[in-house]
Amino acid sequence: MDGQVVDALRKARRDWLQANRNLGAFNAKQDRKPQPREPKGGIHSFFHGVNTFFCILGLILLALVGMGACAEAINGPSIITSPELQKMDKMAAQGQTIVIGFGLFLLIGGIVGRWECKWRIKKSHNKYLNGVYAEEVQEWQERMNEKQKVLNRSMSQYLDDEVALAGILPAKYLDGGYEYDGAHPVVAITQYLEDGRADTIKEAINLYENEEREARRDNTDNAHRATMQAEARATRIAQERAAYEQSQANARMARAQEDANRIAKRRASAAEEGAANARKSAEELETIRRIHTGERGV
Repeated sequence: MDGQVVDALRKARRDWLQANRNLGAFNAKQDRKPQPREPKGGIHSFFHGVNTFFCILGLILLALVGMGACAEAINGPSIITSPELQKMDKMAAQGQTIVIGFGLFLLIGGIVGRWECKWRIKKSHNKYLNGVYAEEVQEWQERMNEKQKVLNRSMSQYLDDEVALAGILPAKYLDGGYEYDGAHPVVAITQYLEDGRADTIKEAINLYENEEREARRDNTDNAHRATMQAEARATRIAQERAAYEQSQANARMARAQEDANRIAKRRASAAEEGAANARKSAEELETIRRIHTGERGV
């Protein structure tokens, strides 16, 4: 066999494997685009919670004062003649005013504080997005651009190898849309020649076609087996579910029958008790009638 043909195949195999490694590095999971972290408020989150507490406390105070005012309105104005009671009523009104003012202060201050904390958290997160995160994305983009250049260069080298192999291998092997179930044709055919499993290109191609048919058949069998297993599993699950539902229905029917029997027994017992009471009442009436008519039993 011509040594130049083997060298061309080896070069094509080397370039193909290198292109695959570059493609793997390009799609590496650990080199995905960095994602921004969630906003972290730090001390601002703590104060946000404190302001929320103030808002709730202010609402509670205002609600208590409102409930007291409603109770006063429902009960109506009280007639107070004692100066001491009038003084106490005035002090209570002043206390209500102070509580209302304090509640409004807490509510308004809490609302403003919550808004400011949210604004500061958002400002800090925007600073992170425009600073640290932007640098991380830029570094990632530069790495991906460099990897893309390396990938393009290796793929370009392999495409040049395909041009050199145009008269050696069938055109379908050199078509980018060729789908194979086993190894890549260039890699497999070169390996056959190196291992001595084939002495000529034609023998290597025939061997590759045979192994591709076997690989395709194995893949088809595996897919069919997986489909059958999935269908069997789905059938088993459906049967188990149907059996469970049937057992539940039988249990419900049994409980319903027990309840019906229990109700029937209760009704029968009630009927017997009613009949016994009726007989007893009849006997008592008969005894009373005899007493009134002067007829007594011997």
